[in-house]
Amino acid sequence: MLARILSILLSLSVFLPSAAMADWNRNDGFRNKPKKASGYDDDYEKDSKKKSTSEEDATSSDAEEASESEGEDGAAGSGVAVGARLGFGLPFGKLGLGEDAGEVSPALSDLVSGGFPAQLDVGYFIDSRLYVGGFFQYGLMMFGQECPAPADCSASQLRFGLNAAYSFTPEGKLSPWMGLGIGYEMLNVNVSSKIEGITFKVGQSLRGFEFANLQGGVDFRIGKSLWVGPYANFTVGQYSHLSLDLGDLGGIGGEPGEEEGLSGEIPNKAFHFWLMGGVRVLFRI
Repeated sequence: MLARILSILLSLSVFLPSAAMADWNRNDGFRNKPKKASGYDDDYEKDSKKKSTSEEDATSSDAEEASESEGEDGAAGSGVAVGARLGFGLPFGKLGLGEDAGEVSPALSDLVSGGFPAQLDVGYFIDSRLYVGGFFQYGLMMFGQECPAPADCSASQLRFGLNAAYSFTPEGKLSPWMGLGIGYEMLNVNVSSKIEGITFKVGQSLRGFEFANLQGGVDFRIGKSLWVGPYANFTVGQYSHLSLDLGDLGGIGGEPGEEEGLSGEIPNKAFHFWLMGGVRVLFRI
């Protein structure tokens, strides 16, 4: 009977886990005391977790740096650039003398007292810093003197030309820049009135070269390729040609509806200046 019980117990022991059997290795049948854990497995697991976390942090940091680098390189590299400016301008200097050298030249501010120029810039960055391109500006001017009632007075300015600019820190979030340009300028003034059924229209146009256009500002990066910031312009020009469009003088000096005009070079030219400032938006493609 005892032998049969031992045989059954031995047959059941085959199904026990080997780890459980390891506790019964004494000849007297008593269970061994559990060994104190060495801590190696726990330390290894902790080290593995620390290493894994460190590697993940390093990978994330590298990815962020690479992303920032790509963003900066993409925005500050060579390529096409399109910009727009909106500001305010003040005139200085003279319009030019007449044929008589002793004649006093009127000031430019007598004709227009200021204006609101809007400018479009299109060009190319040769590298991350050097820009070359062209510009076109149209501005609504303020009449220099009080417009006599019931007349309507208006004035406008056109400027176009070429310019170059240098950005000092295009890789950063803030980049000061300076530029130089040349161009051509046109100033138009028109006066119209209707008195006792008779319409009077007179227009005057001055045009000439813009010898220098000094400009500068500070750009702030607000996107991968988008910059916004203040700018200032100082131009040096000279009107060389004057056109007077008499339009319709209501039959005075000619048939009603007949347009008359005068045009010619300004004999004694004078320098004039524009100081402009405002906000510029630049998109680097």
